[in-house]
This record gives sequence, C-alpha cells and structure tokens, in this order.
Amino acid sequence: MLESEDAVFYIDQHALAERIAFEKMKKEISDRTNLHAELLLQPLTIEIHEILNIQEKIDAVNAL
Repeated sequence: MLESEDAVFYIDQHALAERIAFEKMKKEISDRTNLHAELLLQPLTIEIHEILNIQEKIDAVNAL
C-alpha cells in the first residue's frame, strides 16, 4: 500500500512482479525487432469523497 496526502494505492505484489518481467521482455523484443505492442492494461481510479467508519473498512481490507 502506498499513501500520499490525497490518495491511497493498493498494489498486488505478484501482479507487479509479473508486469515488470513482462515489460522487460517486451523491451528486449522491441529492441531486437520493429514489433510494437498496444497498451492493454489501464489503472482503475476510484474517487472517494466521504468515508464513514474508515477504521472498520481498513481492518476489513487488511483482513483480506
């Protein structure tokens, strides 16, 4: 989990490791050839304007 003053990011570490390996492989392939891939994954942004019982929600997420 990454936090800033106005945002919280939850990151799946396994998915991140796979994404890093994929991007490295894609770069190695594109360096050797003229092949280019299109972007398939886009980040999901959820805006939250009001949070009631935030500690209960944090505990529920941490329990997952």
